[in-house]
Amino acid sequence: MQARPSHSTYAIHSPHSSFESKVVVAFAAAVLVVLGLATATWKLARDASDATRWVAHSHEVLSNLAQARAGTVHIELTTQNYRMLGDPAFLTERDEAIVARESVLERIKHLIADNTTQQGRWQALRQVLDQRLAISRKIQELRSTQGVEAANAYVAKAPLQATRARVYQLLGDMEQEENHLLEQRIDAQNHTQSFVTTVSTLAAASLLLLLAGSYWLIRRQLRVAEASQRALTESEASLSITLHSIGDGVLATDAQGCITRMNPVAEQLTGWPLDQARGRPVAEVFNIVNERTGAPAEIPVGKVLATGEAQGLANHTALIAQDGRQTSIADSAAPIRGTGGKLEGVVLVFRDVTTERQAERVILDQNEQLEQRVQERTEQLQESEGHLQSIIGNVPALIAYVDAQERYVYVNEPYRRRFAPELSHITGSTVREILGEERYAIAAPLIARVLQGEAQSYDWQPFPGVWQVISYAPKRDG
Repeated sequence: MQARPSHSTYAIHSPHSSFESKVVVAFAAAVLVVLGLATATWKLARDASDATRWVAHSHEVLSNLAQARAGTVHIELTTQNYRMLGDPAFLTERDEAIVARESVLERIKHLIADNTTQQGRWQALRQVLDQRLAISRKIQELRSTQGVEAANAYVAKAPLQATRARVYQLLGDMEQEENHLLEQRIDAQNHTQSFVTTVSTLAAASLLLLLAGSYWLIRRQLRVAEASQRALTESEASLSITLHSIGDGVLATDAQGCITRMNPVAEQLTGWPLDQARGRPVAEVFNIVNERTGAPAEIPVGKVLATGEAQGLANHTALIAQDGRQTSIADSAAPIRGTGGKLEGVVLVFRDVTTERQAERVILDQNEQLEQRVQERTEQLQESEGHLQSIIGNVPALIAYVDAQERYVYVNEPYRRRFAPELSHITGSTVREILGEERYAIAAPLIARVLQGEAQSYDWQPFPGVWQVISYAPKRDG
């Protein structure tokens, strides 16, 4: 009987398959993190959008309240001017201001529709403003039919001061409420932004950990590949493959500076096929010049052969191909040494940087254009500032801006003509100097409260027979 051979089975585990499975796991984990981050980002972005919208809503309400306050002052001033001067143009200006203020009040009503407290204040404001409009129209009627004395007598009895105080109290309460809401909404917005930052940081940390793990896996695999590559590069075939796979131009010479090898990129950039270039001096094939002056540039091969050290090209170097094409390049040259350290030649690596040079020129051109636009915009802003000062100078109201030391920074022309007609300007003068001791004694306590951040408004008779509605408003820094 013939013995039958026994059969054994061996399981073969491929390290490559193990590496791939680990990379797939890391990739899947990264995808899950990205999906989670995308979901969280979407929700947080929506929350942030809502918070931003509410903050903008509060700013809009405050802006409209400020416009309503300014419109009210304007209506009072034009009514008073008509009462004193009888010019119908002031009535036209007053009626236009009333229409504008009504539009603002409607916007405020719409904006605060979700706030019952503010709605109640708005209704009260509506009533007192209607009362003041009735007083204004009564003043108009008396002034136009019976004269200034009758209008002044009515003003003395009408509840102007009480209604004015009520208007400003209601506007102040509404502003205070909206500022409170604005603080809450800004806090909510900041909380959302902080949460977004925290989530983003955690997601970034998770991704970094995954990337670090992937890098470690890839790095370990690369070390295995490098060991194999070193063995392959000992042969001529693997050297040829390496040269043909490099994206830069590679040119090698012998110890005499004559060409021994070129890869396809080097052939394309120089215009010399390897069969024609082999054995020729490198200067004959690698023709370089300064791209700005056109003067011949020094080829680094000779210096490498002389010093045995790596060298680089000077800046702004261009390669002239055999057919006359010019290409901006950057390169470096390094010595080729044998196993005993003997210098056996030079390897020259160069690449086309034409696109990079063009990009640099484009950036320089764009910077010049940007500087020109900035200069033009600055001139436009200066012109706009001049227009604004011209407009303020012609407003039919007395306007002055005073710093914290009670010195005038700016006044319009009606203000200067009223209080200091003998002076060409009062910038830098103190309020005491311009108003005089008697008038300053009345204004000083009010100015002090304004400098503490409290707006002030009152009626004043700075000159005999001249009454003015005075409003002081604080100006705060950033």
